[in-house]
Amino acid sequence: MTSSRPKHPALAVQDFTQRIDAMDQVDLESLAGWDSFTPDQKRFLAVYPWFGQKKTAAEYIGHNKQWVDRNQRRDKSFHLAVESRLHSPERIARHYGADQIFLGRDPVTGKENNYIETVKGTKTQAKNRVIELEHSLNTGAIIDPSHYTVRELLKDWLRDHAKPNTRVRTYDGYESHVRFHLNPALESIQLHKLQPSHVQKYITDKLESGLSNNTVKAQYRTLSQALRYAVGMQRVGRNVCEAVKPPKVLHTEMNVLDEYQVNDFLDAVRDHRFYNLFHLAVNTGMRRSELLGLRWKDVDGLNIYVTQVLHHRKGGEIIIEEPKTKQSKRRLDIDPYTALELVQYRQGKESLGVACRDDDLIFIDLDGVPFKWMSIYRVFKSSLEKLEIKGVRFHDLRHTHASLMLKQNVNPKIIQERLGHGSIMITMDTYGHLMPNMQKGAVEGFADLIRQAREDRIQLVG
Repeated sequence: MTSSRPKHPALAVQDFTQRIDAMDQVDLESLAGWDSFTPDQKRFLAVYPWFGQKKTAAEYIGHNKQWVDRNQRRDKSFHLAVESRLHSPERIARHYGADQIFLGRDPVTGKENNYIETVKGTKTQAKNRVIELEHSLNTGAIIDPSHYTVRELLKDWLRDHAKPNTRVRTYDGYESHVRFHLNPALESIQLHKLQPSHVQKYITDKLESGLSNNTVKAQYRTLSQALRYAVGMQRVGRNVCEAVKPPKVLHTEMNVLDEYQVNDFLDAVRDHRFYNLFHLAVNTGMRRSELLGLRWKDVDGLNIYVTQVLHHRKGGEIIIEEPKTKQSKRRLDIDPYTALELVQYRQGKESLGVACRDDDLIFIDLDGVPFKWMSIYRVFKSSLEKLEIKGVRFHDLRHTHASLMLKQNVNPKIIQERLGHGSIMITMDTYGHLMPNMQKGAVEGFADLIRQAREDRIQLVG
Protein backbone atom coordinates (compact mmCIF):
# COMPACT_ATOMS: atom_id res chain seq x y z
CA MET A 1 0.00 0.00 0.00
CA THR A 2 1.02 3.65 -0.43
CA SER A 3 1.66 5.32 2.90
CA SER A 4 1.37 9.02 3.65
CA ARG A 5 4.14 9.83 6.04
CA PRO A 6 3.76 12.98 8.18
CA LYS A 7 5.82 15.81 6.73
CA HIS A 8 7.11 16.89 10.13
CA PRO A 9 10.13 14.65 10.85
CA ALA A 10 10.54 15.77 14.45
CA LEU A 11 9.69 13.54 17.35
CA ALA A 12 5.92 13.77 17.42
CA VAL A 13 3.84 14.79 20.38
CA GLN A 14 3.00 11.57 22.22
CA ASP A 15 0.39 11.13 24.90
CA PHE A 16 2.14 8.52 27.02
CA THR A 17 -0.87 8.24 29.32
CA GLN A 18 -2.54 6.26 26.53
CA ARG A 19 0.05 3.53 26.65
CA ILE A 20 -1.28 0.25 28.03
CA ASP A 21 0.68 -2.31 29.99
CA ALA A 22 -0.63 -5.20 27.85
CA MET A 23 0.91 -3.86 24.62
CA ASP A 24 3.53 -6.62 24.50
CA GLN A 25 0.80 -9.29 24.49
CA VAL A 26 -0.79 -8.25 21.16
CA ASP A 27 -0.58 -10.81 18.34
CA LEU A 28 0.52 -8.44 15.56
CA GLU A 29 0.43 -11.03 12.80
CA SER A 30 -3.28 -11.53 13.39
CA LEU A 31 -4.04 -7.92 12.45
CA ALA A 32 -5.84 -7.38 9.17
CA GLY A 33 -3.52 -6.45 6.33
CA TRP A 34 -0.30 -7.30 8.23
CA ASP A 35 1.39 -8.99 5.28
CA SER A 36 0.80 -6.02 3.01
CA PHE A 37 2.78 -3.53 5.07
CA THR A 38 6.38 -2.42 4.63
CA PRO A 39 9.05 -3.20 7.26
CA ASP A 40 8.87 0.41 8.52
CA GLN A 41 5.12 0.18 8.96
CA LYS A 42 5.44 -3.10 10.79
CA ARG A 43 8.00 -1.61 13.17
CA PHE A 44 5.63 1.27 13.82
CA LEU A 45 2.80 -1.09 14.69
CA ALA A 46 5.15 -3.13 16.87
CA VAL A 47 5.63 -0.06 19.06
CA TYR A 48 2.03 1.16 19.27
CA PRO A 49 -0.15 -1.92 18.77
CA TRP A 50 -3.01 -1.12 21.12
CA PHE A 51 -5.10 0.62 18.44
CA GLY A 52 -4.61 -2.49 16.36
CA GLN A 53 -6.83 -4.38 18.75
CA LYS A 54 -9.80 -2.30 17.62
CA LYS A 55 -8.91 -1.26 14.08
CA THR A 56 -7.05 -2.54 11.08
CA ALA A 57 -3.45 -1.50 10.69
CA ALA A 58 -4.35 0.88 7.84
CA GLU A 59 -7.00 2.59 9.97
CA TYR A 60 -4.57 2.96 12.83
CA ILE A 61 -1.90 4.59 10.68
CA GLY A 62 -4.42 7.03 9.26
CA HIS A 63 -5.78 7.88 12.70
CA ASN A 64 -2.33 8.44 14.11
CA LYS A 65 -1.34 10.76 11.29
CA GLN A 66 -4.42 12.93 11.77
CA TRP A 67 -3.92 13.08 15.54
CA VAL A 68 -0.25 14.09 15.24
CA ASP A 69 -0.88 16.72 12.58
CA ARG A 70 -3.70 18.23 14.65
CA ASN A 71 -1.51 18.56 17.74
CA GLN A 72 1.39 20.01 15.78
CA ARG A 73 -0.80 22.73 14.29
CA ARG A 74 -2.20 23.56 17.71
CA ASP A 75 1.09 24.65 19.28
CA LYS A 76 4.59 25.40 18.07
CA SER A 77 6.07 24.23 21.36
CA PHE A 78 6.85 20.57 20.66
CA HIS A 79 7.46 17.92 23.26
CA LEU A 80 10.30 15.76 22.03
CA ALA A 81 9.75 12.35 23.50
CA VAL A 82 12.63 9.91 23.35
CA GLU A 83 12.20 6.64 25.16
CA SER A 84 15.79 5.99 26.10
CA ARG A 85 15.85 2.63 27.82
CA LEU A 86 19.43 2.75 28.87
CA HIS A 87 20.60 -0.77 29.44
CA SER A 88 20.29 -2.50 26.05
CA PRO A 89 21.41 -0.16 23.24
CA GLU A 90 20.38 -2.46 20.40
CA ARG A 91 18.16 -0.69 17.87
CA ILE A 92 16.75 2.61 16.78
CA ALA A 93 13.30 2.53 15.22
CA ARG A 94 11.86 5.34 13.14
CA HIS A 95 8.09 5.28 12.77
CA TYR A 96 5.36 7.13 11.02
CA GLY A 97 4.25 10.03 13.16
CA ALA A 98 7.02 9.59 15.72
CA ASP A 99 10.74 9.03 16.09
CA GLN A 100 11.29 6.74 19.04
CA ILE A 101 14.60 5.38 20.28
CA PHE A 102 14.42 1.94 21.78
CA LEU A 103 17.32 0.83 23.97
CA GLY A 104 15.55 -1.77 26.10
CA ARG A 105 13.92 -1.80 29.50
CA ASP A 106 15.62 -1.40 32.84
CA PRO A 107 16.71 -4.94 33.70
CA VAL A 108 16.09 -4.38 37.41
CA THR A 109 12.69 -2.66 37.51
CA GLY A 110 11.43 -3.56 34.06
CA LYS A 111 10.19 0.03 33.67
CA GLU A 112 10.76 2.41 30.81
CA ASN A 113 12.84 5.55 31.31
CA ASN A 114 11.28 8.39 29.35
CA TYR A 115 13.29 11.41 28.30
CA ILE A 116 11.02 14.34 27.48
CA GLU A 117 12.34 17.67 26.31
CA THR A 118 10.45 20.79 25.26
CA VAL A 119 11.73 22.82 22.33
CA LYS A 120 10.10 26.24 22.27
CA GLY A 121 10.28 27.68 18.79
CA THR A 122 9.68 26.74 15.19
CA LYS A 123 9.30 23.36 13.56
CA THR A 124 12.78 23.75 12.08
CA GLN A 125 14.27 24.22 15.54
CA ALA A 126 12.47 21.13 16.77
CA LYS A 127 13.71 19.17 13.78
CA ASN A 128 17.31 20.27 14.36
CA ARG A 129 17.09 19.19 18.00
CA VAL A 130 15.84 15.75 16.93
CA ILE A 131 18.76 15.38 14.53
CA GLU A 132 21.15 16.31 17.34
CA LEU A 133 19.61 13.75 19.71
CA GLU A 134 19.74 11.00 17.09
CA HIS A 135 23.37 11.81 16.30
CA SER A 136 24.24 11.56 20.00
CA LEU A 137 22.66 8.14 20.19
CA ASN A 138 24.19 6.90 16.95
CA THR A 139 27.66 7.89 18.17
CA GLY A 140 27.18 6.16 21.50
CA ALA A 141 26.47 9.25 23.61
CA ILE A 142 23.37 7.94 25.38
CA ILE A 143 20.99 10.57 26.64
CA ASP A 144 20.58 10.40 30.39
CA PRO A 145 16.92 10.89 31.29
CA SER A 146 17.61 11.38 34.98
CA HIS A 147 17.77 14.67 36.90
CA TYR A 148 21.59 14.66 36.96
CA THR A 149 22.62 18.26 37.62
CA VAL A 150 25.68 20.37 36.91
CA ARG A 151 26.50 20.24 40.63
CA GLU A 152 26.55 16.43 40.59
CA LEU A 153 28.75 16.43 37.49
CA LEU A 154 31.29 18.81 39.02
CA LYS A 155 31.37 16.73 42.20
CA ASP A 156 31.95 13.50 40.26
CA TRP A 157 34.55 15.11 38.00
CA LEU A 158 36.57 16.49 40.92
CA ARG A 159 36.49 13.17 42.77
CA ASP A 160 36.89 10.68 39.94
CA HIS A 161 39.03 12.55 37.42
CA ALA A 162 40.64 15.78 38.62
CA LYS A 163 41.92 14.55 41.98
CA PRO A 164 43.64 11.34 40.79
CA ASN A 165 44.99 12.85 37.55
CA THR A 166 46.23 16.34 38.41
CA ARG A 167 48.78 17.89 40.73
CA VAL A 168 47.70 19.10 44.14
CA ARG A 169 47.89 22.80 43.32
CA THR A 170 45.98 22.27 40.08
CA TYR A 171 43.26 20.35 41.89
CA ASP A 172 43.00 23.05 44.56
CA GLY A 173 42.44 25.62 41.81
CA TYR A 174 39.69 23.50 40.21
CA GLU A 175 38.01 22.92 43.56
CA SER A 176 38.07 26.65 44.31
CA HIS A 177 36.47 27.47 40.95
CA VAL A 178 33.72 24.92 41.57
CA ARG A 179 32.97 25.84 45.18
CA PHE A 180 33.04 29.63 44.95
CA HIS A 181 31.91 30.31 41.38
CA LEU A 182 30.53 27.50 39.20
CA ASN A 183 28.26 25.84 41.74
CA PRO A 184 26.57 29.01 43.00
CA ALA A 185 25.72 30.01 39.42
CA LEU A 186 24.96 26.71 37.66
CA GLU A 187 24.46 23.94 40.22
CA SER A 188 20.68 23.56 39.91
CA ILE A 189 20.60 23.19 36.12
CA GLN A 190 19.98 19.66 34.86
CA LEU A 191 23.02 18.64 32.84
CA HIS A 192 21.12 17.72 29.68
CA LYS A 193 19.42 21.13 29.77
CA LEU A 194 22.66 23.13 30.07
CA GLN A 195 22.90 25.38 27.02
CA PRO A 196 25.58 27.67 25.54
CA SER A 197 23.43 30.61 26.65
CA HIS A 198 23.94 29.57 30.29
CA VAL A 199 27.71 29.58 29.84
CA GLN A 200 27.68 32.91 28.02
CA LYS A 201 25.60 34.51 30.77
CA TYR A 202 27.97 33.10 33.39
CA ILE A 203 30.96 34.71 31.64
CA THR A 204 29.18 38.04 31.26
CA ASP A 205 28.05 38.13 34.90
CA LYS A 206 31.52 37.29 36.22
CA LEU A 207 33.21 39.95 34.11
CA GLU A 208 30.64 42.53 35.22
CA SER A 209 31.27 41.55 38.85
CA GLY A 210 34.85 42.78 38.50
CA LEU A 211 36.76 39.53 37.94
CA SER A 212 39.58 39.74 35.41
CA ASN A 213 39.44 38.16 31.96
CA ASN A 214 42.18 35.73 32.97
CA THR A 215 40.30 34.58 36.07
CA VAL A 216 37.01 34.08 34.23
CA LYS A 217 38.76 32.22 31.42
CA ALA A 218 40.30 29.86 33.98
CA GLN A 219 36.81 29.14 35.38
CA TYR A 220 35.50 28.58 31.84
CA ARG A 221 38.27 26.04 31.23
CA THR A 222 37.37 24.21 34.45
CA LEU A 223 33.73 23.89 33.36
CA SER A 224 34.77 22.83 29.86
CA GLN A 225 37.01 20.06 31.20
CA ALA A 226 34.19 18.79 33.41
CA LEU A 227 31.81 18.72 30.44
CA ARG A 228 34.41 16.92 28.32
CA TYR A 229 34.54 14.31 31.05
CA ALA A 230 30.71 14.08 31.01
CA VAL A 231 30.75 13.44 27.26
CA GLY A 232 33.28 10.66 27.74
CA MET A 233 31.15 9.14 30.49
CA GLN A 234 28.08 9.38 28.20
CA ARG A 235 26.28 11.64 30.63
CA VAL A 236 25.65 14.21 27.90
CA GLY A 237 25.98 14.29 24.14
CA ARG A 238 28.06 17.46 23.72
CA ASN A 239 30.27 20.00 25.46
CA VAL A 240 28.30 23.25 25.29
CA CYS A 241 31.41 25.28 26.18
CA GLU A 242 32.73 24.58 22.70
CA ALA A 243 29.99 26.83 21.31
CA VAL A 244 31.01 29.76 23.53
CA LYS A 245 34.07 31.95 23.02
CA PRO A 246 36.03 32.42 26.26
CA PRO A 247 37.18 35.88 27.40
CA LYS A 248 40.26 37.22 25.70
CA VAL A 249 43.36 37.08 27.87
CA LEU A 250 44.64 40.56 28.61
CA HIS A 251 48.36 40.97 29.16
CA THR A 252 48.80 43.46 31.96
CA GLU A 253 51.98 45.47 32.35
CA MET A 254 54.32 43.80 34.83
CA ASN A 255 55.82 45.76 37.71
CA VAL A 256 59.51 45.12 38.30
CA LEU A 257 62.23 46.63 40.46
CA ASP A 258 65.16 48.43 38.90
CA GLU A 259 68.71 47.81 40.10
CA TYR A 260 68.53 50.67 42.63
CA GLN A 261 65.24 49.47 44.11
CA VAL A 262 66.64 45.93 44.39
CA ASN A 263 69.48 47.20 46.55
CA ASP A 264 67.15 49.34 48.65
CA PHE A 265 64.84 46.36 49.23
CA LEU A 266 67.64 43.93 50.18
CA ASP A 267 69.13 46.51 52.54
CA ALA A 268 65.72 46.93 54.21
CA VAL A 269 65.38 43.18 54.94
CA ARG A 270 69.04 42.37 55.60
CA ASP A 271 68.52 41.65 59.29
CA HIS A 272 65.37 39.57 58.78
CA ARG A 273 65.31 35.76 58.76
CA PHE A 274 63.85 35.87 55.24
CA TYR A 275 66.75 37.88 53.82
CA ASN A 276 68.52 34.95 52.14
CA LEU A 277 65.28 33.77 50.53
CA PHE A 278 64.66 37.26 49.07
CA HIS A 279 68.30 37.55 47.97
CA LEU A 280 68.20 34.19 46.19
CA ALA A 281 64.86 35.02 44.54
CA VAL A 282 66.28 38.19 42.99
CA ASN A 283 69.55 36.58 41.93
CA THR A 284 68.12 33.39 40.40
CA GLY A 285 64.54 34.11 39.30
CA MET A 286 63.38 30.94 41.08
CA ARG A 287 59.69 30.45 41.82
CA ARG A 288 58.39 30.62 45.39
CA SER A 289 57.70 26.88 45.51
CA GLU A 290 61.19 26.13 44.15
CA LEU A 291 62.85 28.29 46.82
CA LEU A 292 60.87 26.68 49.65
CA GLY A 293 61.66 23.18 48.31
CA LEU A 294 65.41 23.80 48.09
CA ARG A 295 67.64 21.48 50.16
CA TRP A 296 71.26 21.91 51.20
CA LYS A 297 72.31 19.08 48.90
CA ASP A 298 70.80 21.02 45.99
CA VAL A 299 73.51 23.69 46.43
CA ASP A 300 76.89 22.64 45.06
CA GLY A 301 79.45 25.43 44.98
CA LEU A 302 78.36 27.83 42.25
CA ASN A 303 75.48 25.62 41.13
CA ILE A 304 71.91 25.19 42.33
CA TYR A 305 69.82 22.23 41.21
CA VAL A 306 66.02 22.60 41.16
CA THR A 307 64.71 19.10 41.83
CA GLN A 308 61.58 19.57 43.97
CA VAL A 309 58.96 22.13 44.95
CA LEU A 310 57.06 22.77 48.18
CA HIS A 311 53.46 24.00 48.41
CA HIS A 312 51.34 25.06 51.38
CA ARG A 313 47.70 23.94 51.13
CA LYS A 314 44.79 25.38 53.04
CA GLY A 315 44.67 23.89 56.48
CA GLY A 316 48.45 23.84 56.88
CA GLU A 317 49.21 20.71 54.86
CA ILE A 318 52.64 20.75 53.18
CA ILE A 319 53.09 19.09 49.79
CA ILE A 320 56.55 18.32 48.37
CA GLU A 321 56.71 17.03 44.80
CA GLU A 322 58.77 17.15 41.62
CA PRO A 323 58.66 20.26 39.40
CA LYS A 324 55.71 20.39 37.02
CA THR A 325 57.66 20.25 33.75
CA LYS A 326 60.90 18.82 32.45
CA GLN A 327 62.28 22.30 31.85
CA SER A 328 61.50 23.35 35.44
CA LYS A 329 63.88 20.66 36.67
CA ARG A 330 67.12 22.50 35.94
CA ARG A 331 70.60 23.66 36.96
CA LEU A 332 71.30 27.31 37.78
CA ASP A 333 74.62 29.13 37.96
CA ILE A 334 75.04 31.53 40.87
CA ASP A 335 77.69 34.17 41.46
CA PRO A 336 80.40 33.75 44.17
CA TYR A 337 78.82 36.38 46.43
CA THR A 338 75.44 34.58 46.44
CA ALA A 339 77.21 31.26 47.14
CA LEU A 340 79.07 32.86 50.06
CA GLU A 341 75.81 34.25 51.45
CA LEU A 342 74.36 30.72 51.54
CA VAL A 343 77.46 29.29 53.25
CA GLN A 344 77.28 31.96 55.94
CA TYR A 345 73.54 31.39 56.33
CA ARG A 346 74.14 27.66 56.94
CA GLN A 347 76.87 28.35 59.47
CA GLY A 348 74.67 30.82 61.30
CA LYS A 349 71.85 28.29 61.60
CA GLU A 350 74.17 25.55 62.82
CA SER A 351 75.50 27.91 65.50
CA LEU A 352 71.91 28.21 66.78
CA GLY A 353 71.57 24.44 67.00
CA VAL A 354 69.52 23.98 63.82
CA ALA A 355 70.40 20.81 61.92
CA CYS A 356 71.51 21.51 58.35
CA ARG A 357 71.94 18.03 56.94
CA ASP A 358 72.14 17.56 53.19
CA ASP A 359 68.51 16.36 52.96
CA ASP A 360 67.18 19.19 55.13
CA LEU A 361 65.30 22.12 53.64
CA ILE A 362 67.24 25.38 53.56
CA PHE A 363 64.47 27.81 54.41
CA ILE A 364 63.05 26.60 57.72
CA ASP A 365 62.45 28.14 61.13
CA LEU A 366 64.37 27.15 64.27
CA ASP A 367 61.80 24.44 64.98
CA GLY A 368 62.47 22.81 61.61
CA VAL A 369 59.14 23.87 60.06
CA PRO A 370 59.32 25.38 56.53
CA PHE A 371 58.81 29.12 56.27
CA LYS A 372 55.11 29.93 56.03
CA TRP A 373 54.17 31.73 52.85
CA MET A 374 51.87 34.29 54.49
CA SER A 375 54.67 35.32 56.86
CA ILE A 376 57.00 35.82 53.89
CA TYR A 377 54.35 37.80 52.04
CA ARG A 378 53.67 40.16 54.96
CA VAL A 379 57.36 41.00 55.38
CA PHE A 380 57.75 41.49 51.63
CA LYS A 381 54.78 43.86 51.31
CA SER A 382 55.54 45.89 54.43
CA SER A 383 59.17 46.38 53.37
CA LEU A 384 58.16 47.68 49.94
CA GLU A 385 55.53 49.97 51.45
CA LYS A 386 58.17 51.56 53.66
CA LEU A 387 60.18 52.21 50.49
CA GLU A 388 57.03 53.61 48.83
CA ILE A 389 57.15 50.94 46.12
CA LYS A 390 53.66 49.86 45.08
CA GLY A 391 52.15 47.16 42.87
CA VAL A 392 55.04 44.68 43.05
CA ARG A 393 54.24 41.04 43.93
CA PHE A 394 56.67 38.45 45.21
CA HIS A 395 56.46 36.72 41.81
CA ASP A 396 57.67 39.99 40.27
CA LEU A 397 61.10 39.31 41.77
CA ARG A 398 61.29 36.58 39.12
CA HIS A 399 60.38 39.14 36.45
CA THR A 400 62.90 41.54 37.97
CA HIS A 401 65.68 38.97 37.52
CA ALA A 402 64.76 38.52 33.84
CA SER A 403 64.36 42.24 33.11
CA LEU A 404 67.74 43.15 34.63
CA MET A 405 69.44 40.41 32.63
CA LEU A 406 67.81 41.69 29.44
CA LYS A 407 69.04 45.15 30.34
CA GLN A 408 72.55 43.66 30.21
CA ASN A 409 71.82 42.26 26.72
CA VAL A 410 71.84 38.66 27.93
CA ASN A 411 70.71 36.16 25.28
CA PRO A 412 66.98 35.36 25.78
CA LYS A 413 67.79 31.65 25.42
CA ILE A 414 69.87 31.81 28.60
CA ILE A 415 67.03 33.59 30.40
CA GLN A 416 64.63 30.87 29.25
CA GLU A 417 66.89 28.18 30.72
CA ARG A 418 67.31 30.05 34.02
CA LEU A 419 63.57 30.61 34.45
CA GLY A 420 62.67 27.07 33.39
CA HIS A 421 60.30 28.11 30.61
CA GLY A 422 59.05 25.33 28.36
CA SER A 423 60.03 27.20 25.19
CA ILE A 424 61.78 30.36 24.05
CA MET A 425 58.39 31.63 22.82
CA ILE A 426 57.12 31.85 26.40
CA THR A 427 60.13 33.96 27.33
CA MET A 428 59.75 36.21 24.28
CA ASP A 429 56.00 36.63 24.80
CA THR A 430 56.55 37.54 28.46
CA TYR A 431 59.56 39.82 28.16
CA GLY A 432 59.64 40.87 24.50
CA HIS A 433 58.49 44.39 25.34
CA LEU A 434 61.60 44.81 27.50
CA MET A 435 63.97 44.19 24.58
CA PRO A 436 64.00 47.43 22.51
CA ASN A 437 67.49 48.30 23.75
CA MET A 438 68.71 44.86 22.71
CA GLN A 439 67.45 45.47 19.16
CA LYS A 440 69.17 48.84 19.02
CA GLY A 441 72.43 47.36 20.22
CA ALA A 442 72.15 44.47 17.75
CA VAL A 443 71.59 46.84 14.83
CA GLU A 444 74.56 49.00 15.83
CA GLY A 445 76.71 45.90 16.28
CA PHE A 446 75.73 44.61 12.82
CA ALA A 447 76.55 47.96 11.21
CA ASP A 448 79.93 48.06 12.98
CA LEU A 449 80.72 44.56 11.73
CA ILE A 450 80.00 45.48 8.08
CA ARG A 451 81.91 48.76 8.40
CA GLN A 452 84.93 47.05 9.91
CA ALA A 453 84.96 44.43 7.14
CA ARG A 454 84.96 47.18 4.51
CA GLU A 455 87.82 49.02 6.20
CA ASP A 456 89.85 45.81 6.45
CA ARG A 457 89.41 45.15 2.71
CA ILE A 458 90.47 48.73 1.81
CA GLN A 459 93.63 48.31 3.87
CA LEU A 460 94.44 45.03 2.17
CA VAL A 461 93.95 46.50 -1.31
CA GLY A 462 95.89 49.64 -0.48
